[in-house]
Amino acid sequence: HEYFHVYQMSLSKNFFEGDIELKWMSEGGAATFESLYIQYYYNSNYFLEAQTEIDLSVKSNPSIFEKYNSSSNVDRNYASSVFMFLVLSKELQKANYSEEESFKLILKNFWETNPTNDNWKNKFEEVFKMDVNDFYNRIKNYNTDITEVMPSDDINLKNIFTN
Repeated sequence: HEYFHVYQMSLSKNFFEGDIELKWMSEGGAATFESLYIQYYYNSNYFLEAQTEIDLSVKSNPSIFEKYNSSSNVDRNYASSVFMFLVLSKELQKANYSEEESFKLILKNFWETNPTNDNWKNKFEEVFKMDVNDFYNRIKNYNTDITEVMPSDDINLKNIFTN
């Protein structure tokens, strides 16, 4: 998990310098990577072991997960941030990206745009071809059940990070 944050810092100078918080993308990404790594290398489903306590506010007020101080008490082990991350992946797949391509967009390409607290919504729209508010509204269509948004068992980490 923490090594993935180092990777995020290597992609984004603004992330490294603390010029962007965006908790659900940074922590949701790191916790998702952690779960994918455990799944791929240890054949254990960490999504089910540690990411099931998704707070209902993820549907009613997802913007609170942008900041640590507004969501730390409702984002146990970053489960709600992971849920939002995985919903974004599912929405990208509905837009005809493969599962691995959708993860690459979220885990790598977004951070390469070097977003800041001031411009991340524009960068989000550039990379994902959807408005943040539209995405937040789409979350409402999902049940807060991690099993409905989990990635496939055979997703390949190597394919996500190769060009």
